[in-house]
Amino acid sequence: MKKGNLIRGLSLALAGLMIVSLAGCKKKSASVADDAKKNAKNAVFKMSKEITPDFSPTGCAGNEKNFILMRTDQGVIQYAIGDKDGNLSPSVTVNLASEQNYMSSQSVDLGPDGSVFGIDGLSDYENSVFTYDLVHFSADGKELKRVSLEGSPYGLTCMADGTVIVRYEAELDVYDSDLNKKKVITNSNAAQAWTSIVADGSDLLLFMSDGNSVHKVDLANGTVGPSIPYTAKIGSTSGGGGYDFYINGTGNGISGVDLKQNKTVEVLNFMDSDIDASDSVNVCMFDAETALIMTDYYVDNPYTGIFKKVPPAEVPDKEFITLGGFYISPDAKKIISKFNKENSKYKIRVVDYSVYNTQDTDYKGGITVFKGDVATGKIPDIIMTDGVPNVESYINKGLFEDLTPYLEKAGINKSDFLDNIVEAGSKDGKLYNLIPFYTIQGFLIKAEYTNANNSITIDDYMNLEKKYNCVGTSIYYAEKSNVIEHSLGFNTADFLDVKTGKCNFDSDDFKKVLVFANEFPADKDECDKKFGNITYQGAFAKDEMILSNTGMNSFRQTYRIEQSMYGKEAAFIGFPNEDGDSKPVITPNISVAISSKSKEKEGAFEFVKMLISEEFQNQVDNGTSGNSGLPILKSAFEAMAETSKQPYSIKDSTGAIVPVDPEQNTYEFGGKQYTYQEITDEHLEYLKNVAKSADHVLYKEDKILNLINEEAAPYFAGQKSVDEVTKIINSRVDIYVKENQ
Repeated sequence: MKKGNLIRGLSLALAGLMIVSLAGCKKKSASVADDAKKNAKNAVFKMSKEITPDFSPTGCAGNEKNFILMRTDQGVIQYAIGDKDGNLSPSVTVNLASEQNYMSSQSVDLGPDGSVFGIDGLSDYENSVFTYDLVHFSADGKELKRVSLEGSPYGLTCMADGTVIVRYEAELDVYDSDLNKKKVITNSNAAQAWTSIVADGSDLLLFMSDGNSVHKVDLANGTVGPSIPYTAKIGSTSGGGGYDFYINGTGNGISGVDLKQNKTVEVLNFMDSDIDASDSVNVCMFDAETALIMTDYYVDNPYTGIFKKVPPAEVPDKEFITLGGFYISPDAKKIISKFNKENSKYKIRVVDYSVYNTQDTDYKGGITVFKGDVATGKIPDIIMTDGVPNVESYINKGLFEDLTPYLEKAGINKSDFLDNIVEAGSKDGKLYNLIPFYTIQGFLIKAEYTNANNSITIDDYMNLEKKYNCVGTSIYYAEKSNVIEHSLGFNTADFLDVKTGKCNFDSDDFKKVLVFANEFPADKDECDKKFGNITYQGAFAKDEMILSNTGMNSFRQTYRIEQSMYGKEAAFIGFPNEDGDSKPVITPNISVAISSKSKEKEGAFEFVKMLISEEFQNQVDNGTSGNSGLPILKSAFEAMAETSKQPYSIKDSTGAIVPVDPEQNTYEFGGKQYTYQEITDEHLEYLKNVAKSADHVLYKEDKILNLINEEAAPYFAGQKSVDEVTKIINSRVDIYVKENQ
């Protein structure tokens, strides 16, 4: 790595992730879980000095010696500059060109002399006028120079010699430190978009959207070099000393990429370092052993500090447990962080399989790697099964441990949990998949349209569509494939016994599903045409649409949705089927299993036990955002229900829960404003019973759905009868299921 490399703050918010290569990421003899345990002490950082600016920063950037903390608001930017040791200068406040101007923290960078470069933008939406200036400020806030930019820039990067690069969608504009424009480099390959740039000392690295491409830019000649192969997963990129660049893999930590040796090395692991990355964290890597870490200002206890690598020999000894998942949610990360900090014997290492979901694997690399680990018998000790497709098949293969003896040993009674949630993760009376928090997934519909089973038959539903002239548009933006997916997901037992593998896709029930699906648009373009004149808000009250796909993880919020969409209480049902007995289903927010091959089962259960403790189960549910879902513990479930009857509240800026202002407690319906009504005891009891009635996890197996859609296509095209295609579907799905039982 060349000296003087300039780096930018690496935001760990998932929305900002770019896709990069999986090239060279072939499975080795060791499993991902084995590798995680081997590296358990190699990526631990600890805060060496806390930094306390006199403002709440929203972004950061830096170089190998210095950094800038900044807060950007409409019409103003506030910043303070510090060094690698954590010494911070007094903050300065700079007024921009006008009160309407705005300078994004992603468009600010620090020069080698401590001065500041940024893009000052004015967005006049009323007159459709958008202008941008490139501005140079001194460290103490004096404006040194300003030049106008053409077009809409995506951001800027400052090089080690003070050269400034302004990036557009397909163009790089090169300026010297005095803001004199020196060169324009354009994208000669329109098929590949430029996604980001990173300053690597005097070199500039350019990333392209093909998911497997990084290029060096020759600034002197204005050319882009050939693709350089590298081993990496997915993440957002930044510069930093010690490596060509750094990459964040979905918010779990930072890895360094060495292009010359074509290797990627985990440098900083957040969970190992007791850093709560459950929300958003900004990182500036000075080098492989020193980092500036700034938690987002809206977390419960925000902090900023200089972090140093802890020598592996000085990392406290604990028994390491691996936890694998296909997306580790913010709620899960908070819980893992708490466990790691409080448990004196065990520490969890996270294996996030989603980092393998790259473009060149059609975003299915994670399940491929997981299946490879399954084949070796070396999966993580704990599996977060939310996100694992077809969990039942892994239960059938004996992959998971029965948790019943562990519960009994800990003095925990299954009878304390909701029976239907326990049963959903059980087989033959043994509990393999525990679902501590979940959402009840279903559809809202006017209550008068349902039958005694709190559902509706396909025939009755199709008659409603004809009556209200909404055939094929009764479910918002639903395509034929969505109808099939909903039918299989909600009414799985009608077509497939997931425990025995017996298929029934040539039945009259499934034929009716295809007839029903054939009413709907074939693809998104056709949806655009059919739904173009339908406004979602109010459409259900006017019967322009009938079913609304809804998830219930808050009794209060579900009731508010009913009021705003229908103007009254509604029914919460499954998806229409032949017998009219479909019920809502369970979608796990957090669900866990312990590997039957694990050597750390007792330690793994310590984490499981924490998830079902009263402390974690008693989540506040008052319509506030960020709750984990409905709890499995009966007492917590009832407490949540009671809480939902309290006046509607939200979290304020301090994290306290306070009643909302009256104007925030209204909705528009039929052109008029209404105040949300508090939930009635009768309807609360109804929603509780709906939640307790869901008896299986939403079933989704992409391969089966793809087989069905492929073979149903000739029927939808009028080339084959429904009888012909269902025979083929049943045969192909039967073969697939037997091969994967």
